[in-house]
Amino acid sequence: MIGQEGKTIPIIDIKANFQNDLVDMDINTLDNSKSDSEKLEFAKTKYEEFKKKVDTEFYESVRATVIGKTGGKINASEYGKELFKVFRNDTDEKDIITIKASNVSAAYQFVKEYKIALKSVEDTKKEIENQYSDIKNYMQSLLKTNKDGDSNKVSIDFDDDVHGKSSTEYTVNPETLKYLNLFIKGKTEQVQQYSTIHSQAFTAKLEAFKACYKSSKTVCYQAIAAVQKLKLTEAAMIEETNRILHEPSVLNFI
Repeated sequence: MIGQEGKTIPIIDIKANFQNDLVDMDINTLDNSKSDSEKLEFAKTKYEEFKKKVDTEFYESVRATVIGKTGGKINASEYGKELFKVFRNDTDEKDIITIKASNVSAAYQFVKEYKIALKSVEDTKKEIENQYSDIKNYMQSLLKTNKDGDSNKVSIDFDDDVHGKSSTEYTVNPETLKYLNLFIKGKTEQVQQYSTIHSQAFTAKLEAFKACYKSSKTVCYQAIAAVQKLKLTEAAMIEETNRILHEPSVLNFI
């Protein structure tokens, strides 16, 4: 059965993640009054700091946070196994369910509410994926460039809660533009990684829901079968008792 902890996972805080990323993206502090070499140093440093931040361990921490293990680390190869466990009472073993009143009641309730719960998870998964797609598109549209001789006119257009709505144009050389584009590309890939990690968690949750539905139906069927067997046994006992009571006695006298 899906444990209580699994019902609140994956943990989602897209807006907070995105806001933090936007603060990191403070590339509109690029100063037109600075020299080409200073602008290049700014863009290169921004990109290299970002790459250093999102090393392998960064996403390992994100995976752990998504499944409620804040402070932990989960690599890509172990993520599927951890997702399997978190939606099954933190174990990779199959549940052995005893047919008793409390278990039958829980199984019946799950079967009864299954379609509504499943649709809720599917809708949330779709909504989250759409939000990540919108963020990704926003990232990709931040930089607009026009060639201006040996330099490039770069327009950085923000429209979010961190920067407000603003558009600033800068003149940069090709090398600076390269690092600005690498930075935006890296941030876009970061959003895609977030999206993939969440999508994997939702997919695992849906699979767990379907498995739980199947096992819950089995519990209900077994409970029904047990009741029917008990009724048949009781009926047979009553019938046999009646037969004995109404059968003529044969007495042998010596």
